[in-house]
Amino acid sequence: NATQVAGLLTMSRTAFNVRVMYSNGASIISDAAASTATPTVSFYICGRNGAGGFSGSEIAAASMGSGLDATQASNLSLRINAYMTSVGANVY
Repeated sequence: NATQVAGLLTMSRTAFNVRVMYSNGASIISDAAASTATPTVSFYICGRNGAGGFSGSEIAAASMGSGLDATQASNLSLRINAYMTSVGANVY
């Protein structure tokens, strides 16, 4: 990969028109793009659905669930980093 990301990236949608991306618990971008429908395809971690190919990036944790607000995204980042630190594998 030409771009390496260290830490936790979190994408969140808390309303039909609210999208936020967090990096290590801090908001880095947001927009008001309205959703249209729930995708009817499978979700892939470290891969592309339908386009073929996989990423060479290392992934230590992944999750899916309800949209997170800023406090919840920060708490998730802190908890994952605390765990990774306890096993000697934190990167930020």
